[in-house]
Amino acid sequence: MSKKQISISIEEMTKILLKENGISEGKYILGLDIDVVAGHMASPKTDARPSVLVGIENFKLIEVDDSVANAVDASTI
Repeated sequence: MSKKQISISIEEMTKILLKENGISEGKYILGLDIDVVAGHMASPKTDARPSVLVGIENFKLIEVDDSVANAVDASTI
């Protein structure tokens, strides 16, 4: 069982990645590269059944134009 949990918003994660990568121009959103696997899986509460497992491979910054809602403006960081 975990002792501590820290949550970071999508906007804050985007700002952290922009800062870490020295990006100070443009507008960006946070993206994910994922891997999807299908199969029969069980849980402690259910028998095995058709299921999907989604693995997050990495996060990425995607530069977008001004029309994209909730994009982070790198010049304000």
